[in-house]
Amino acid sequence: MMMLASLNGAIVNYSTLAKSLGLSMPTVKTYTGYFVNAFLVTELPSWHINVKKRLVKSPKIYFRDTGMLHYLLGIKGMEGLYGNIAVGSSWESFVVHQVKAVLHIDDELYFYRTQDGAEIDLLIRRENRWLAAAEIKLSLSPRLTKGTYIAMEDLGIDKLHIITPGEDSYVYDSKVQVVGLRGFLEKLVG
Repeated sequence: MMMLASLNGAIVNYSTLAKSLGLSMPTVKTYTGYFVNAFLVTELPSWHINVKKRLVKSPKIYFRDTGMLHYLLGIKGMEGLYGNIAVGSSWESFVVHQVKAVLHIDDELYFYRTQDGAEIDLLIRRENRWLAAAEIKLSLSPRLTKGTYIAMEDLGIDKLHIITPGEDSYVYDSKVQVVGLRGFLEKLVG
């Protein structure tokens, strides 16, 4: 669990985990599957339909309970959290699970990343079409990279949301809206 905690929000490399733990890769996958089935962690699959690009196909892993995540990482209190490198991935994990909680049972969640760095943190599909796409940023003045716009083009995403911890909602540019988590959840259920 401590090894998985250090990977929260990252792409899982089962081979590296297996070497670090001195176990076989199938055993590590079995143990990870147990943690997924016990609702301790979530594996967020990558979207990899496009065969013209070199895509990341391994899942990202997120702890469902950020309190447990913080405990395993030795983080005590808000001051300890904000002084820790894991603060961004903790926020991302919290957002992913808040979004997951309001979606329909048949909705699908993914992330997208190419080998060249084009990336979108969260993709939501409903009935074989994109319902929403979001970048998750622990900043009140977020910035996007060129890779995000390339990913939007790759996937045919017309509207991207940047989810922040604030309550403000404003237009970032013609295709991007900054919104707080509460506002994003209201858009999904509304």
